[in-house]
Amino acid sequence: MILRCTKRLLDVLGHDRLASVSPEPGAEDWYANLVWIERRKRLFLTHSGTLFSVFSPDVRAGALRTTGALFAQLVATALADEGLPGDCFGDLARLDAAQLNQTLHRIIHRARDYEPPIDAVRERLGSD
Repeated sequence: MILRCTKRLLDVLGHDRLASVSPEPGAEDWYANLVWIERRKRLFLTHSGTLFSVFSPDVRAGALRTTGALFAQLVATALADEGLPGDCFGDLARLDAAQLNQTLHRIIHRARDYEPPIDAVRERLGSD
């Protein structure tokens, strides 16, 4: 599992946390973007295989430095809010912060038949 970050997020995290080798994109990767709105940081995460997205409206720089813990907490909360099991994306704690990677596709929603993200997660779980 790799967290692929935009340059803006990497600038906050620090470039020393980048992977030295850029692995090929996979269906289990997560993409992260950081935006500032009204002088507050907002974090947007998207799973590449299902397009399941998580939005955090107020993130502190200190919390971003503990990327793995913040990521696991945000995704687990979003899954619980949707009534989904916390392990449907595997072990969220296994995100290796040393594998942060800046090589990413700028378009999160790839050209393919669009399926609402929550439906893709439910299909993956085999539930209706």
